[in-house]
Amino acid sequence: MTTLVPLLLVSIAPPTVDPAAQPPACVFDSATRLLTCHAEPAVRLPIPGGFRFLGGVVFDLGEKARVDRRLLARVEGDRVEALLVLQFEGFLPGVEGRYAFSIPPADQLAGSNYRFSPEPVGLGGHRWVHNTWAFDNAASARESPGYESDRTIRFLTDQGLELPPELIMSRFVRAVGEDARRELILFYMEPLALHRHTLADFPDGGAPSEAYDRLSAEVTARSLAIFRALEDPATTTP
Repeated sequence: MTTLVPLLLVSIAPPTVDPAAQPPACVFDSATRLLTCHAEPAVRLPIPGGFRFLGGVVFDLGEKARVDRRLLARVEGDRVEALLVLQFEGFLPGVEGRYAFSIPPADQLAGSNYRFSPEPVGLGGHRWVHNTWAFDNAASARESPGYESDRTIRFLTDQGLELPPELIMSRFVRAVGEDARRELILFYMEPLALHRHTLADFPDGGAPSEAYDRLSAEVTARSLAIFRALEDPATTTP
């Protein structure tokens, strides 16, 4: 649950072992290239050509919340060149808490390695907080074993795939349900190396730059080209 600023207004304990429960069903129809997830919330998402559905990984964050990640990747050889992640997360029964997200003040919208959209983004009939972030995924995995970065790297490695360590993400997040006990996060990630950049170009804590703003806008546009097609089955038909 890596964040740039304190978007999630709850605390999560260290991860436990994998739960025995099966993750929510997600079905990818290769003929229509439609991904349908019968989770809470249920979603439908047309997947562009070039991406393949890899499956999912489910785990608990301590004794607080359960995470289910569904992954799709565009791959060159055994190297991931773009990664889509749908993350369903919710508090476990008996655990108090709610998810709450907000957009930072105007003077905190951007830095050397991140940028927030100044207004909520509409996708699938809902409003989402959006940001981009350039980060070291391998370092996140080392620092937080058992959390999202670590679980995702291991999942991809088991499938014979390599995810470069330095990434830029475009992320959309919203709380789900009137009680806000669930959240849905949409990630689109690309390796910085594809753009001839490293994290040294975007030092943590530095000032915004034209180079990062340009890259952020490009990655945001590619993520929106995919996620704009997101549907809520409760309010739409296929």
